[in-house]
Parts: sequence; structure tokens; C-alpha cells
Amino acid sequence: MGNSEPSTFAEPSIEVTASAGTQEEQFFRQHYPAIVASAQRVLGDQGEAEETAVTVFSKFFREKPPCDSSIAWLKRCAFLLALDRLRANHRRLRRERLAPTVRQAIATPEEALLLAEQKAQVRLVLAELAPRDATLLLARAEGHSYQELSIMLQLNASSVGTLLARAEKRFEERYKKRYAR
Repeated sequence: MGNSEPSTFAEPSIEVTASAGTQEEQFFRQHYPAIVASAQRVLGDQGEAEETAVTVFSKFFREKPPCDSSIAWLKRCAFLLALDRLRANHRRLRRERLAPTVRQAIATPEEALLLAEQKAQVRLVLAELAPRDATLLLARAEGHSYQELSIMLQLNASSVGTLLARAEKRFEERYKKRYAR
């Protein structure tokens, strides 16, 4: 990489010059898997998660946000973009259900079906929550500490526990209201 011609890596939509890009490329390669994993937990789809991660990094390198923790910014952005994508998918599915379509039944084991239904239910309820609540719940489920959550969401560290408890309560109320049997 001694010349100054653009070099392409991993994702075809991202181009980095050799002189200015080696640090960005290393940063991308180091953090891309974690950002994809965060987005995939929300979306449940590897392809959509990868597209979301590329969008997050593109936005990060374009805007160069001023913040103390780049990783926290990336994760927050990934959660928010994934939630936006999730909401858009649910709106599309709702429109498709209203239109007459032919559906094919897919034979799967019962446990896999139940698990898929539960995941879809959780994603739907997450999509209905305020972005901050959904991001808090998702980041906490990933194992982030209260301190990390406060940095990621730019909150007072002493209020994270309260906000998380309220988000959990709102999630539980909406889930029970929608799926109580």
C-alpha cells in the first residue's frame, strides 16, 4: 500500500485511500463484527445487519462525531438505525398483509417455529417503544454496564438504573397487552 490510489476492502461501498485510510480501515475491521452483531440482535437478519453496519461506519467516517467514545457512538447509531429498519419492515409487512397475497406454508420443527414467533413478538414490541427505551434494553441485553449505557446514550450515570427499570416495565406492559393469553 505504498501508492496513494484508493484501495477497497470488505465492503464494496467503502473506499479508503492508502495514505489516509489505513487507520480508518483498521478501525473498521476491528469494530465491524461487533456492530454487525449489535444490529443483528435487533433485526434477526445477517444481511440487513451488515447493511446497517456499513451505513453506521459510513456515517461515522463522514460526520466524524465529536464524542468521548467512538465505540459507544457506533453502537448507539447501530441500535437506532436497526430499530428504524425494523419499524420500516413491520410497516411493510403490515401493508403486505392488507394486500391479497398467496402465502406458502413452511414446514419447520415446532420449537423453531415457537422461537421464531417469540423473537418476532419481541422485535415488534421493541419497535413500538421509544428509541431510547429500546436502545437501553438492547444494550443492556448485550451485557453493557450502566456506565457504558450512560456514555452510549449520553445520560447521567446515576439515572441509568431508573430509566432501564422504566423501559423494562414499558416493554413488559406492551408485551403482556399484546400477547397475554
